[in-house]
Amino acid sequence: MLKRRRGKWFAIFVFDVVPKKKPPAEAVAFDVNENSVAVARVSLLSTVDAVAQWNRQYVDPAVYSIRTDFGRLARRYEAVRNAKLEELKRKYPYAGGDDEEKVQNVTDTREFRRFARRLRERRRKEGRIKQIVREMT
Repeated sequence: MLKRRRGKWFAIFVFDVVPKKKPPAEAVAFDVNENSVAVARVSLLSTVDAVAQWNRQYVDPAVYSIRTDFGRLARRYEAVRNAKLEELKRKYPYAGGDDEEKVQNVTDTREFRRFARRLRERRRKEGRIKQIVREMT
């Protein structure tokens, strides 16, 4: 196709390219647990061959294990938050009102919210997720 714009001629070529279709050679399997992610790269040809020839039982795919320690991280943050909550419960025993002796919800206090914000719990979890994804890719 020929086009002319502002005194210049342009030739536009259009090609119909059909991509070569190849069957996938490998698959990646993930097993996500609380404290680890197991990544296995399995060769489909050897797996199909192993199914066809049952005597060859020892197909050895490349298996990687990545420690995430999300369970340990969650337990640590829970312990730190609970210790601060117990400390603040002694500091703010009641919400006020002599008739009904209600226990104040300490998590609504400004002091606890500032403390929780300084823990940077969400950002650290997101950072750990990004690190794991980087390793898996």
